[in-house]
Amino acid sequence: MSAKFMRLVTNKTRFQGAEFLALYALANNADDDGFYWPTLNVEDAYAQDSYVYDMIRALEQAGEIVILGSDPVARLWVAIAFTPREMKEIAIRRLHMTGEDAIAFVSGVVSRQIN
Repeated sequence: MSAKFMRLVTNKTRFQGAEFLALYALANNADDDGFYWPTLNVEDAYAQDSYVYDMIRALEQAGEIVILGSDPVARLWVAIAFTPREMKEIAIRRLHMTGEDAIAFVSGVVSRQIN
């Protein structure tokens, strides 16, 4: 991951401590569009350590990451690094959404980020 992406994540997050470190680790292993690879088995994370699961859920509820797919295997998108326009472009290109669906999707993410 690029230094610019990591700087954006660290400057935009509202979290500190363990949640910040979890977000940083996800971002550090994400591609240029912010998708975390390999996929994360959320169910395994919960079984191994419910604290890890709680951190992931806190980041998701704040709109800083987006969990794509469903348990047991989900991909994570580090959304906090992107502007709404960039998120829309990524949603269309990578998630194969229509423009209208991408706008609704991004609106939901942004609303969690500002609350």
